[in-house]
Amino acid sequence: IVDSTFSTPYLTRPIEFGADIVVHSLTKWFGGHGTGIGGVVVDSGKFNWANGKFPLYDEPDSSYHGLRWGHDLPEPLAPLAFI
Repeated sequence: IVDSTFSTPYLTRPIEFGADIVVHSLTKWFGGHGTGIGGVVVDSGKFNWANGKFPLYDEPDSSYHGLRWGHDLPEPLAPLAFI
């Protein structure tokens, strides 16, 4: 897991150097003024989300009518679903 908040995603690409997950703070660079709070988690596709350690990803979400984020979305959307 790499925190890439202070290095720009345009110039530094930790996934190309073997990182499984990259995190960014949106408050610092993407927002600019600190008026919004947010973050981004980027998965390289190698991380095993379905190993049982992430129940919010595998178990039904009652706020979305029982949707299981990692299983019920169409294939193109499944990698983008978990926030």
